[in-house]
Amino acid sequence: KMSILLLSLFLACVLPGIRSEERASDSATLSGNASDIETAIVYEGEEKVLVELLDAWKPYTWPKPDNISSPLGHCTWDGIKCNNNGHVIHVRLTVKDVEGTIPAAIADLQHLQHFYLYSNSIRGSIPPEIGRLSKLTHLSLGENKIRGTIPATIGDLSNLQYLYLNGNRLRGTIPAELGKLSKLQHLGLWTNSLEGQIPDIFENMKDLEFIWLNQNFLNGSIPE
Repeated sequence: KMSILLLSLFLACVLPGIRSEERASDSATLSGNASDIETAIVYEGEEKVLVELLDAWKPYTWPKPDNISSPLGHCTWDGIKCNNNGHVIHVRLTVKDVEGTIPAAIADLQHLQHFYLYSNSIRGSIPPEIGRLSKLTHLSLGENKIRGTIPATIGDLSNLQYLYLNGNRLRGTIPAELGKLSKLQHLGLWTNSLEGQIPDIFENMKDLEFIWLNQNFLNGSIPE
């Protein structure tokens, strides 16, 4: 009886600890799996955005996702660069005979810093959703066939340093919201159909080095 009692006491003391460790282990496993799943979803989401861009920009072609086995395969595509965490930070397709429009889905590349589509055949308008790219520092859409107006939401790109929209078919006025671009260094809007008074937007641009507004229908002068 004494042996049975001692065994019972031993099991009563040890089993809860074992079960507690098992629960902690299970929890850690679930947490790790959840993190892996979340990461995979992020990468898959960014790859889907690139695929949507691919569909919008014919006849240019990136490698098809079906041919890429790595979860970060899109980071090796032509013109694409990712950071150390696998997020797309750079899209550069200059002079690639790219045709099509800029889809609103571009705004889902939340880590994008450089967006270059210079000298292609991009049509349509600049989607206002582009203003959600809060990390963007370089936006170069010059020498295309972009129509419409300059979206006021570009003023929300608080980290923007270089803005080139030259050589398009943009019309309307220069939005006053561009005055919020306090880090802007280059502003290139030449050779469009912009009109109206040049707005007083330069006071807050302490780092501005170059401004190109020629070959438009603008009135007024640029403050010295």
